[in-house]
Amino acid sequence: MLWKAHLLAGSSTGIYVGSLISPENILPAALIGAGAALLPDIDHPNSKVGQIIPLVSWTIRLTAGHRGIFHSLLGAAAVTAIISGTCVFFNCPYSYKLLMSVIFSALLSHIVLDSFNPMGCCWFYPLKMHLSIPILHSGGFIEKLIINPIMFVLLLWLVYSRVITV
Repeated sequence: MLWKAHLLAGSSTGIYVGSLISPENILPAALIGAGAALLPDIDHPNSKVGQIIPLVSWTIRLTAGHRGIFHSLLGAAAVTAIISGTCVFFNCPYSYKLLMSVIFSALLSHIVLDSFNPMGCCWFYPLKMHLSIPILHSGGFIEKLIINPIMFVLLLWLVYSRVITV
């Protein structure tokens, strides 16, 4: 999947999870979810995150490869703990529960979406077994004309049902 699908999925995840844990913080939860959902692709220099911090991206790519630890449950847990812990240390205005829940679920949404690609994801890293349901290719027809519009409609529905009507 390309960044647009991950951004939409992360925003949707943030709104949904944020509405369950801290309804007054839905907008920050959506933004945190959107950002977190892009993070696993730090291991690919051509990704949105990789273009922002190319030195880090290239280093990770050369040492860990693409769709390794950052596309796994272990990586999602580690990134969640690091970001949430850092935010709490610096007195972030959001609860630790909200941060952990939104970040982990957004990272998980990325892994789930990338699992529909033939390469799949290394869910149980350090085991090198990639799990996939190879029904689409990154940037392909299905993603652009079916997945992205569905994700956009889901996001609009969540905004309506969780933000506007509350």
